Amino acid sequence: VSGSDWSILAAPFLSVGWGWGLVWLGYLAAVLVLFAAFVGAVVDTLRRPTALDGELAIVEEGHALAELTGLLHDQLASMDIQGDNPEITKKVFERLVAAPAVSRFFFEHGVVFRDGERFEVVDLEGRGQVAVSLVAQRCLAQAGKAKSSDIMWIAREIASIKKKMEVAVREPAKRPPSDRGEFAAADDLLTARSAVSET
Repeated sequence: VSGSDWSILAAPFLSVGWGWGLVWLGYLAAVLVLFAAFVGAVVDTLRRPTALDGELAIVEEGHALAELTGLLHDQLASMDIQGDNPEITKKVFERLVAAPAVSRFFFEHGVVFRDGERFEVVDLEGRGQVAVSLVAQRCLAQAGKAKSSDIMWIAREIASIKKKMEVAVREPAKRPPSDRGEFAAADDLLTARSAVSET
């Protein structure tokens, strides 16, 4: 308090008795603990992301998606590919990614693909062609930390396994016997379903 010493402030309490001096020290300790708790709560609140931060991130993501979609449409128009949401093949996708404007956008937004898996990451279904709107969304999912691209890679692997399982269940007779080990569970499931449906 403006240069006063704690002993000077405690002097009136100590003059009455040591008990009141201890009350003074307890009071000071309680005030300091409450002040530390208040400062900690304020700092924690300021460091925590707010709802506004989340909304701003969504708006920024929306702007980036619109910008990338526009860029892709411009590049497709220069390749004489028209339409509201045209399908993009691997060959067209590689040309799009190589375009200076698109590669600059990817660099500025931190879009990074795993080596040799650029189209495979956007073509999760494995159809060989993807709508331009999905290409833009899945490319932006590669932006930022490695976690994003890892999640997209896992999603692609799950889609691939799902496709194999669907084929295995649908067409068990078309597989050679050597594939029995890989699809044993699917064969057993198909046999069980057939037995249930016959009864």
